[in-house]
Amino acid sequence: MIAVFKELKEIMKERRDARDLLDVVCALIQSSNETWSSRDFYTEAMLEAIRRDASDVVETLVYWFPEATLIVDQDGHNFAQAVWKNRASKIYALILDGNLANHTSLSQESSKVDEHFGNNFLHFAARLGPSRKLDLISCPPFRMQRELQWFKVAQEIVPQGWRTEKNCLRETPDMVFKKEHKDLEIESGEWMKTISNSVTITATLIITVMFASVIQVPGGNDDKGLPNFISQPAFILFQISITLSAAASSIWLLVSIAIITHPLTQDDFLLRLPIAMVIGWVSLFVSAALCMLAFGAALFLLFGTNDPWILGLLASLVALPVILFLYFYSWFMSDAMASFMHSTGHFLIIHYSRRLKLVGRIFI
Repeated sequence: MIAVFKELKEIMKERRDARDLLDVVCALIQSSNETWSSRDFYTEAMLEAIRRDASDVVETLVYWFPEATLIVDQDGHNFAQAVWKNRASKIYALILDGNLANHTSLSQESSKVDEHFGNNFLHFAARLGPSRKLDLISCPPFRMQRELQWFKVAQEIVPQGWRTEKNCLRETPDMVFKKEHKDLEIESGEWMKTISNSVTITATLIITVMFASVIQVPGGNDDKGLPNFISQPAFILFQISITLSAAASSIWLLVSIAIITHPLTQDDFLLRLPIAMVIGWVSLFVSAALCMLAFGAALFLLFGTNDPWILGLLASLVALPVILFLYFYSWFMSDAMASFMHSTGHFLIIHYSRRLKLVGRIFI
């Protein structure tokens, strides 16, 4: 643990040193009398920072060179469009905060991103994000959710009429989004249904075993039909575990049936399906953990009542599958947490932001 903190401290020190070095370089270039040198310096640096979503670098460059926000990339996109194209969420958060707008005006004169095809900014925002960004999210449904989040934010910051405006191909922004994300939508739907089908078997087996355990309790029953270990704390733990495990598995079973039978639409991936998947996976994890706990309690009742040291051994054996479950499926929970962080963070704050009109001017 100490080694981890030392490594983290070194990383933070390196980042501070890098920012200090950038400040020194910017100060030297700004003090130069050659105006072309500063423009040549910050253009590629700014574009690369946008591609990498390096908000610290962008903020530093804009502080020293406010005109850096007037750059145009190789595709002819301005600063705001480049931020959106590269899904640079950290830099976008700076724009929301007004940190960048304090230094320069980012408003655009033209309402069209592509004059040849009549695309407005919402058509532009409807395009599929860069693969290098999407590949960072391992689950296709969460990729689809992230793309929907960006598109919904874009709808909030543009004039109302742009939502139904058609380009030269007679396509509205919604039509462009559906076309661009058709393959991702199919992949996400198939992924969810495949996972649901597979895990449904596991949930059904857990429910079956738990119901059987209610009837055939460890230690058997006495002449009155009561369990022999009814007064033992381990038996109470066993009963509580099998009850909650069966309930948790039933939740996942219901979620799976809903996913398999319900016709999936793109809007479902914004909240309904990701939430259902998280609830399902959490319930499955809880069910599996409680199942192992009930198994350990039953073994302790049968073999360990006179040997307390067995309790430690059983606890280790019960914890092992749970730890392995967390290890092998940590990628899913990581994607889920990141997705909901975006949902509850600056992707939703725009609905309540007092700077909504400012943001609209920035991206228009």
